[in-house]
Amino acid sequence: EIIGEQLVNRFEDCKRFANITKFDNLRNCMILIYDYYDTSEYNGGRENELIEFLLECYDRGIVCWDLKPSNFRISKTGLFLTDYGWDIKPFNLKDFIFMVQKIYLLSNFYEEENLLNLSRSAFRNWDLKELRDFRDFFNKIYLKLLDNNLDFKTPKFLPLKTFDKNFLNPFILNFISEKNNSKHSIIELIDGDSSFSLDLCTEKIYFNKENHLKLKDLEYNIIICNLVENQSFGNYFLELLCHLSQNIRSNSKILFLLKNPFFEESYPPLKTIYKNLNYSGFNIHKIIETPHQILINNEFESEFLIIQATSKQKSNFRVSLIIKTCYQDADLIDHQVKHIVKQCETPRNFFERFVIVDRKEDNFLRQYANPNQQLLFQKLDKLKEMKLIDNYFITPKSSNEIKALNERWFNIKTNKTHTERGIPVTNQLYAFERVNGDYILQVDSDVLICRRDHQHDYLSDMISALEKNSNALSVSFNITHSNKI
Repeated sequence: EIIGEQLVNRFEDCKRFANITKFDNLRNCMILIYDYYDTSEYNGGRENELIEFLLECYDRGIVCWDLKPSNFRISKTGLFLTDYGWDIKPFNLKDFIFMVQKIYLLSNFYEEENLLNLSRSAFRNWDLKELRDFRDFFNKIYLKLLDNNLDFKTPKFLPLKTFDKNFLNPFILNFISEKNNSKHSIIELIDGDSSFSLDLCTEKIYFNKENHLKLKDLEYNIIICNLVENQSFGNYFLELLCHLSQNIRSNSKILFLLKNPFFEESYPPLKTIYKNLNYSGFNIHKIIETPHQILINNEFESEFLIIQATSKQKSNFRVSLIIKTCYQDADLIDHQVKHIVKQCETPRNFFERFVIVDRKEDNFLRQYANPNQQLLFQKLDKLKEMKLIDNYFITPKSSNEIKALNERWFNIKTNKTHTERGIPVTNQLYAFERVNGDYILQVDSDVLICRRDHQHDYLSDMISALEKNSNALSVSFNITHSNKI
């Protein structure tokens, strides 16, 4: 359909093309309309007219993959192409060379019974005897393209587009319609400096904290976050995403529209964008690229990326995440925190995320690495900067503070921080008193978590278990067992 719309009037004033005057879509059948001519069958030869056809292909920004005798007819003005379909593609040099080859064979070996097989063989083997004079034929065309006396040096039309921003609106609408049959009430969030905007949204607001607050009072069923011209994916951008997540309804449908990071050098990798969205409070369901565009040098690019997501569920209860660690975990703490947050923060967001650091410097229980205090804090600062954690705490050093803590919890006046077996106690109690959630999920930093279903609301299940059992103080994760156990 995209190609068909661009063919209308593209061949006006051409000798070797019929001018397409109308394009229509009838029940997903694409119809191209041009004037009727009295014609006769093409019977080979007509090299000059075939060369004109090739020059006009260049001039009008197309190549044709399917070239056979039956696709040409002879009118009173000479040869012209009659078949316009799937094989018409954007102009590119590689396909143009093979197109010239097909025309050469068509002109010189029309009467060959195996012309189709010959064309296929020539595509793979340039040493065929039938291609002996092809170089001269090609140079004849190339010289005409370089001739300043002709209009072909600068093509009249840019190459066909298989996709660009002009086709983005219908592409998005089609995508939305597949997911939602109700009337679309669409809000577009757009970067303040952007000149690129969509025309399908019922309301546009700028992508900033002040406007995010307005979303609480607006009616919508889909949000499109337009990041096409956004060039900054740093900490401030991550902060904006977090703020957006906090101010839209749970399970709100949202499309993030951005330049395709595979082809945009200024963008971070898709993996980084994916993580930022996940950590900011969005469940990602689908990532699609817009159709690729063939470039003139035969490379290709897909210009846009659309990420379909929903905001994570917001709870009536507030759950704080506490990750317990110590100095010997320095080498892996960044990987482990990312793993834990990614696995646990779906489908609901935590109210807050903290790391508590045990101050112990030696004689670790089940020691597996040398402690590295400086590296641990460097990595925790980085995790905080990335918004993966809100903060981190260190167990108190003061003997009096530790005594007071133990007395509050156990009514025991002692400055001991670990059990006789070396199991830390003070660090989690200290963290319990500093978080603000209604519930606390605490995990060791070295835990490995496997989710069989990332949409399973395990936090609600755990809270429900506590509420149904008044004597229960805590509830643990499900443990993954072998199917045989």
